Amino acid sequence: GSWRGKKPIQRNAIIALAHFKEESAVPDIIGVMKNDPRPVIRGTAAWALGKIGGSESKQALVAISNSETDPEVLQEMQDALARLSS
Repeated sequence: GSWRGKKPIQRNAIIALAHFKEESAVPDIIGVMKNDPRPVIRGTAAWALGKIGGSESKQALVAISNSETDPEVLQEMQDALARLSS
């Protein structure tokens, strides 16, 4: 079976990167937001990009929101974009 302990660790790592505004992590966080099968992780990645900021984060949020299907993840993306625009 799958090991469930990984999700909180990965989520906490993303939150920590956002807290420190770690711009070098943006490409990796974008990859997670684009490719991770778990909505909670994609949503956390979107939130993190909104916290870190920058044009790369903004472009990715706009682009990936067009193909995102989970309503909660989409809401996180919209909230992140609103933060980046304010």
